[in-house]
Amino acid sequence: PILGWCMRLAGYISVDRSNPKKAIRSLKQAAQRLQDGYPALVFPEGTRTKTGTLQPFKMGAFLLAIEAGVPVVPVGIVGSFDILVRDSMRIRPGVQVHVYIGPPIKTKDYTSSDRHHLAEQAHEAVALCLQSSAAADASL
Repeated sequence: PILGWCMRLAGYISVDRSNPKKAIRSLKQAAQRLQDGYPALVFPEGTRTKTGTLQPFKMGAFLLAIEAGVPVVPVGIVGSFDILVRDSMRIRPGVQVHVYIGPPIKTKDYTSSDRHHLAEQAHEAVALCLQSSAAADASL
């Protein structure tokens, strides 16, 4: 209940993937907000991972970025899976979370047909962030 309340206050736009018409309406609303200068945070995997590994990306976030003409900033988050395992209510204290931010990927010359390519670029960039994290951990 608290998380939902905070998300509504922050202007969260939900995407109902089971209803294509509602999903498209949500993406159009999000594109308008981006064009109005509001930032957006999108988790392109669409859900929390069951294994703690990077999952395939869904296309909506990339279509949204292309339609709004805004760059995609790849971000890798390491450690959040260990704090709160999916479908668990037990938070494990003492786990460190690291956030790695990659360079922006410009979408200026992209069209909607380039969304798969953009998603691949972003996925590779996030994977690189996560590999950098693993390499840093191994050197400790």
